[in-house]
Amino acid sequence: MKRKIVKARISLISSESGGRTSALNSGYKSLMRLEGGSVDFGFELTLDAVTGSEMIKPGCSGLARLSFWAVDDLPLLTNGQRFEIREGARVVGYGEVIGSSSE
Repeated sequence: MKRKIVKARISLISSESGGRTSALNSGYKSLMRLEGGSVDFGFELTLDAVTGSEMIKPGCSGLARLSFWAVDDLPLLTNGQRFEIREGARVVGYGEVIGSSSE
């Protein structure tokens, strides 16, 4: 199965501001919506082991790779492109693309 992978800087909304109550770990699956877009795309998150991040807690930031499984519908993702991390209709974080590749 062909996948599209992007490196991203992720920032989670704090629990007090309506974000998640638990941290993100590698293997987390959710949705992202590009800034100004109206379509959600499914992804699986892998945290960046080089930085020593084992999790990203609500209210914190970290580096990760997002692996998309519906690549035929995914638009071109470029450095600096911003997106929301969504759990259904709720926005739980934000991100910015800092690199991309295909697998």
